[in-house]
Amino acid sequence: MKQTEELMLQETGRLFAELEVATYGKGWANGRSIRPDARSFYYCAKRIYDTIEELVNSYQPDYITASDYNFICDSKRTLLLELEVFKDRNKLEGDYLTYELEKYLMKMHGLFGHILSQSKGK
Repeated sequence: MKQTEELMLQETGRLFAELEVATYGKGWANGRSIRPDARSFYYCAKRIYDTIEELVNSYQPDYITASDYNFICDSKRTLLLELEVFKDRNKLEGDYLTYELEKYLMKMHGLFGHILSQSKGK
């Protein structure tokens, strides 16, 4: 069944929340925590690109211009290739993994910021 535009935008917002957990980790009240995870970051980023591609192909939303979409497609090739190489580096010492993933998170926020603002409005 085909998802609605609103559900795709909500999915994008949820995936960005997962990207932040994959970048910074997450602590729980009982002392356990989720550590930063490059592999999870890669798969969330890949799913975001796939969701946006499906959104544009299905609904042609007016808040994503043709030039923005072309830029997103170009960045998909480069960013996912870099993350593909980086995803097996989960054993980096200290905060280095978070520092490296944060660079990619900021790139993703820059690319999809206007789409995220639409998802928060829905």
